[in-house]
Amino acid sequence: MRAPIRRFDRYLPDKLIGRLQAEPLFKEQLRPDIARSACEMRAGARRVFPAIREDRVDFYYRGGKLFSYDDTGFRTNLKYTASFANVHELRPEIHESDLVKLVPIRDFRSGYGSIKSLCALYAGDEARGMAELYGRHSFAIGKARFVVLDLEASFDARTRDDATEDVQDRIDVVLFDTETRTLMFVEAKRYVNPAIRAAETSVPPVVTQVLRYKDQLAAQRENVLGAYGRYVLGMNKLFGLSLPEPVSIVSDVPLLIFGYDGVQEGSVTKCKRELTRHGLRCLSIGKLPPNDAATLAAWFARAVTVS
Repeated sequence: MRAPIRRFDRYLPDKLIGRLQAEPLFKEQLRPDIARSACEMRAGARRVFPAIREDRVDFYYRGGKLFSYDDTGFRTNLKYTASFANVHELRPEIHESDLVKLVPIRDFRSGYGSIKSLCALYAGDEARGMAELYGRHSFAIGKARFVVLDLEASFDARTRDDATEDVQDRIDVVLFDTETRTLMFVEAKRYVNPAIRAAETSVPPVVTQVLRYKDQLAAQRENVLGAYGRYVLGMNKLFGLSLPEPVSIVSDVPLLIFGYDGVQEGSVTKCKRELTRHGLRCLSIGKLPPNDAATLAAWFARAVTVS
């Protein structure tokens, strides 16, 4: 049974933008992490990635959703807050009698570093791979031609109560060519993910998944363009950017296979050949992120048909 399609939107009211810009957590911690320099990245720092939803902004870090912000303020996952303000004063191992000495974090600002660490700890392997991609090529950094514009684009009308995180349709990443003003939606799988292969007489599960995404995208093309027009306007206001509004969408939803080494290259080629036979357009890279924009340009070039 196909998942019902919902109306897709990406809109942040001006009033909420102003409130977020005034929040100390945003000004003093999130925004500097969003704008980490290339030098800081080489030294081991990782960027936070902002993404507008409907009347909300989500902030991603190393594969997890670090915070969300809406008209009720900031929120985060309960498991990310399981830390203590005085952890630096304690031994790595403690006795039961030491439990009374633990001081829970009292607010997001003082617990920011611990919340980030736990957010990264709980992320899955594929989400960590995407984090390397959006960390290196975030739209919020500089004026690159090819950027990551959004994550987890969902056209699935089911709520969290109807579908689990694993079942609910979510296209992994949205790339943007700012020169041609073209969006490209990409699904990503690690090489070890069993969904990209199947027995000789059957179809790999990812084929059904990606073709479903392609149908959903085609059904909402004009709506999606409008939603991302509102998205870039919101981001321009929030961060003082000058992103252009998108005018076209790559009609295919390419599958990106990553996370393999030279020894596995032949197997990847065979896998891509089989997936192509079933109607998918495949991209591949051994290790994320690409070091330069040339790789993103090549990905766009492979997704030839633009509508």
